[in-house]
Amino acid sequence: MIINEYFVPSLGLDLDAYVTRGDINGAQHLIRYRWAIEALAERPDLTSLVDLGCGDGYGSFAIARRHPHVRVVGIDCDEEAIAAARRTYPSHNLEFRVGDAMRWNATLGEDVYDCVVSFDSIEHVEHRELYLQGVVEHLTEAGCLLLSTPCGWPVDILRPDWPAHKIEYSARSLYDFLARYFRTIRRPEDGSLPQLGVFKLLEGTEIPYLLELNPVLCEAPIRIASPYRSPRFKDGGAPTRGVTVFAGDWDGTGVDLPGLFDARSGAAVMLHLDGGARRWEVIQLGVQGTEWHALAGDWLGQGRDTLGLYNAKTGRALLFGRNAAAAVWSEIDLDVNGSGWLPVAGRWNRGAADAVGLFDPTTREWYLDRTAKGAGGAPFVFGPAEAVVVPLAGKWSDAAESSVALYAAESANFYFKHAAASGAADVVVNYGVPGSLPIVGDWDGDGIDTVGICSLADGCFHLRNVNTPGGAHVTYELPARIRSFLTPWKP
Repeated sequence: MIINEYFVPSLGLDLDAYVTRGDINGAQHLIRYRWAIEALAERPDLTSLVDLGCGDGYGSFAIARRHPHVRVVGIDCDEEAIAAARRTYPSHNLEFRVGDAMRWNATLGEDVYDCVVSFDSIEHVEHRELYLQGVVEHLTEAGCLLLSTPCGWPVDILRPDWPAHKIEYSARSLYDFLARYFRTIRRPEDGSLPQLGVFKLLEGTEIPYLLELNPVLCEAPIRIASPYRSPRFKDGGAPTRGVTVFAGDWDGTGVDLPGLFDARSGAAVMLHLDGGARRWEVIQLGVQGTEWHALAGDWLGQGRDTLGLYNAKTGRALLFGRNAAAAVWSEIDLDVNGSGWLPVAGRWNRGAADAVGLFDPTTREWYLDRTAKGAGGAPFVFGPAEAVVVPLAGKWSDAAESSVALYAAESANFYFKHAAASGAADVVVNYGVPGSLPIVGDWDGDGIDTVGICSLADGCFHLRNVNTPGGAHVTYELPARIRSFLTPWKP
């Protein structure tokens, strides 16, 4: 069933009139606001609310009329809809703004609110992580999100029949996604959703609702200020002081596993799966200082990845023959002029082993196969115009050689290049939240490297097996003793 998402009340705001008439479109649009009004009545401390994607403003007005002590802000990207809302629904505690859900600060400034209402909006958003990051950053600590979106599928639908939708979620995928931003998800299936009785108004009619749009109430936002916003990171540095993440096939199984390096302590941490059990190995690498960056590659061409270290001040790399302290196999001068270059590892030029490549975040120049002084092919330029980017390398296709990618920290976009050549990105994937550490690897052993993040918010690696938007296929939680490495830098 396809419901017309654009709704202008023709019978006023009385839900019963639409139910009696059998108007599915009107009933479905109004019942969500009836539910919101009743659910919000359980929050006597509520003083401010944002209705995101308010359209012509009827729902914002219904909330403002029932809760006259609450300041309500209705936001929509449609200028004509906002103009109509201002004409039709004037109220002392209600204002309407033209705004973009991807640019929260431009719309709301630094203000925070007690509640955000988002009905039939998130499925229209391609950059869903930015959308929810903006929600939690503009909620109070005790704030809540009231959300509904089509959830009638067993798996996510990335190309829905409805052309305005970017993605339609399965219920499980939606809950998993929301749990990255809120500690409590109250939903209808388990009876935890407040005011479920509102939906009994549709019993005995042919008007579906709960399974059609699946309303949820999200509480206790997980807030994390994005350290990428600091001008100190315009050189492409990591969002924590001296922490880099990497991935490799440590045990020769064909499957990559994540790791991280804390340059403050000189400790590298790598995940192993021993008979299915997770084991985090900690190795002291004998170097300290925020100029050190960790990476991993099969330097010996033996089918197992080992660690490497790159010093951004000196341009020298240390490649390990074994994943152990004092196991440096080769020390290489990469012959770069100046500091600030960042390393990647890949199999360039059909080589039998991995080699180090370099990226200049200032010029967007790449120099691959820097295995020895003077080595490497011709440089090329690739990179979006976004301010802060992190270089990555891997096999994005069945090609024999590795290629490169960039993660744009503020938009949470991965920009993939399928060949080591200048030009625009071949694929762009939005995944993660601003402030996360990007990582790529072959998480399922199919020979293709795909996206992942290490989230500073929850201390987990969230890894996806295809280079498309969507939920994590694999999540690895860092032990508490290691999460301390991820303390954000507050310059």
